[in-house]
Amino acid sequence: MVATIIGGGMFALPVAFVHVWFIKGLLVLSVTGILMLITGLILVDITMRFPPGASFHTFTHALLGPAASVIIGVAFCFVLYLLTYAYISGAASILCDLLPPDIAGRSWLPIILLSLTTSLILWAGGKLPGFLLSGLIAAKFTLFLLLFAGAAGGVKALRLLDLAGSTPLQYYLPIVPVCVIAFGFHGSVPSLTRMYRGDNHRAILHSIYYGFAVSLTVYAFWLTLTMGALTPQAIRHVSDEGGNIGAFITALNIHRTTSATSLILVAFGCIAVLASLMSASIGLSDYLEDTLNKINCQYSRPLAIFLTYLPPAMACIIAPQGFLSALSFAGISLVLWSIILPPYLLIKARRSRLPPVYSFPGNNFLLKIIIVTGLILWLLMSYACL
Repeated sequence: MVATIIGGGMFALPVAFVHVWFIKGLLVLSVTGILMLITGLILVDITMRFPPGASFHTFTHALLGPAASVIIGVAFCFVLYLLTYAYISGAASILCDLLPPDIAGRSWLPIILLSLTTSLILWAGGKLPGFLLSGLIAAKFTLFLLLFAGAAGGVKALRLLDLAGSTPLQYYLPIVPVCVIAFGFHGSVPSLTRMYRGDNHRAILHSIYYGFAVSLTVYAFWLTLTMGALTPQAIRHVSDEGGNIGAFITALNIHRTTSATSLILVAFGCIAVLASLMSASIGLSDYLEDTLNKINCQYSRPLAIFLTYLPPAMACIIAPQGFLSALSFAGISLVLWSIILPPYLLIKARRSRLPPVYSFPGNNFLLKIIIVTGLILWLLMSYACL
């Protein structure tokens, strides 16, 4: 849960919160996280009514029909493509700052190298992607602890507590999609049910509860570290440059007095975004391969990997500074199948003859309220971001 939630998207949070600042931003993040937690529990109820290994495609096909399953599949791919683009863009922006000046000017080179490297890892298949991802996750959290320990002295409490008066609604709406992405763990719920079905639903619920609590705590520490060390003007400058990770790390490095802390910061940024890139692209590649297999494609594996990386890589070459925008649009799309879809599926499941293993405690009226809330959020966010 924690590994799924915490990733390269955390670099977007301070930039997204620049107009509402620390306390208000953390409040919006917490409320959004609780809403995502509730819909995740709803998804547990739905998932455990089906055989182990069932996915969103199975749920939607069984409860809503084949047409709805295709629509949800397209939305799923759209989100993963946006995330893959965002993380390639973020990783490339970090690498550009590390390369010699004569090579760094060729912004397309890190994009091609990243795409080819991750493509080869996926093509190798077997346990290699899983081992590399596990190693990246372990290194990510080790570096985060070292980073917080080394940089906590530069945090200014008064800067964090600055409320700066009332904030118009128009500044809150664009940050909700980033908060939705920050707690987008719903794709892991089927995996949790497959892992823990041999015990009982309590193990799944404990994983979700504890994962949510730890992730929110890590986010709070991260926002304290970054927004306590940078001024609003510095973060706005990062936002003006597209909100990319390289610009954000450069801004933080201005305030670093030791080369060790600076090195840890850069290493943490690289590993965090690479872990997120691997997670998003593995999910997208597996989905595309499954789709190609259903149409009896002879070269489904290499074609799926090719289709996973070519469109995002081309988009990064054309528009390399779209990290924050891509996360925002991905968050808007994620609202459809992480907030609106689960309660609607549960209403359908309760009307079917599928017996529950775990029953979500809310009644259908609460589920309808969540659906309406999600629709309102989706409309307001779409209006604010388009």
